[in-house]
Amino acid sequence: MEYKLILASASPRRHQLMCDAGFKFEVRLKHTEEIWPEGLAVEEVPEYLAGLKAKAFDGELKEGELLITADTVVCLDAKILGKPENREHAIEMLNHGQAEGRGGCKADAQKHCR
Repeated sequence: MEYKLILASASPRRHQLMCDAGFKFEVRLKHTEEIWPEGLAVEEVPEYLAGLKAKAFDGELKEGELLITADTVVCLDAKILGKPENREHAIEMLNHGQAEGRGGCKADAQKHCR
């Protein structure tokens, strides 16, 4: 069976990655609050959020559709940094981490549903 790919992401990088890989896909977006349980390990947060995004489509997919969701978090000293407000804020966040000599981490997760 050939699946119709549904990408649930507004990320230009994810769009480009899918295009570069030669996939044909449709974009469908749903607003999802990015809130995770207190005490969840930093490296588990992206998978949890990707799962929330997938659940937002429960009952809406048609047979033969494959949903792809993803999330990325950036952290500093095991603390997740929020999304930057703009380009200048992003540069400030990066410079702060380098000035403090701290390491950062990035994690991605994907969820596939039928």
